[in-house]
Amino acid sequence: MKAVVILALLAIAISHPVNKRFANYLRKNVKWQVADPSKNKFRDWTMEEIKALMNVKPRNPHKDRPIKFKKPNFPEYDFREFYPECVMPIRDEQNCGASWSFAPVTSYEQRLCMYTDFRGLLSVQDPISCCKENDGCNGGTMDAIMDYLKSTGVVDNDCFPFSAGEGDVEACPDKCKNGQPWTKYIIDDWINMWMLEDILNDLVNYGPNTTTLEVYEDFMNYMGGIYEYFGGDYLGMIAATVIGYGEDDFDPERIYLICQNDWGDEWGEFGYFEIYADQCRIGKEAYSVWPKM
Repeated sequence: MKAVVILALLAIAISHPVNKRFANYLRKNVKWQVADPSKNKFRDWTMEEIKALMNVKPRNPHKDRPIKFKKPNFPEYDFREFYPECVMPIRDEQNCGASWSFAPVTSYEQRLCMYTDFRGLLSVQDPISCCKENDGCNGGTMDAIMDYLKSTGVVDNDCFPFSAGEGDVEACPDKCKNGQPWTKYIIDDWINMWMLEDILNDLVNYGPNTTTLEVYEDFMNYMGGIYEYFGGDYLGMIAATVIGYGEDDFDPERIYLICQNDWGDEWGEFGYFEIYADQCRIGKEAYSVWPKM
């Protein structure tokens, strides 16, 4: 019976992950909210354009940097409620598959806001153009961007605003677009985490962190609620910013994460999504940056 369901799903979604038939099938079978296909931002994208967003590359396993924390004592946390002054507008990668830059730069600027007088956006374009270990809009590894933030750092968004929305990456500059001094914000260090307890404790004590997750076709139809994979082909891997967590109302032992995505505020819950922590290998690669004070 399970095989029949899987085959039916594949037949429905095979043409394109955003279509009326697949959306209706999901609405009958999932608890999370499914977007109206006619209003879904990906409705007119080709499969090649969609898959081009999912190109975070797997990390090198020999670089694991384990840490051990105790599990937080409270059942939920949302960075937006504790630090509303540090909540910045949702970004949009457009046709540039560079979540490897967007997510860690977002978590870094949020931590800068928490611990310093910095208010604003850092440049996601800086690593896209200048981190030579990665490949711009064609993807990259999380280790490479973390090392770049530590060795080189990034300028702010006013200095070097995002310009690669169509997939064309401009050369790495040596001066700001707006004429301000070329000032780099460098992190003190970074660590990799792969235990849920570590991710939650790091979030509560130090601020938003970055994780990777696998993306499947049904995720492209997400509009709200706690996402749980139901069906559709694997599309690739992205990075997202973890800003909170909670316990399932009906199963307190089941934790979900609240994440900030970079697909614009018209996708998901105004640019955010919730996902059970046991889904899509989320948290198997998670990263924490420590700003220089």
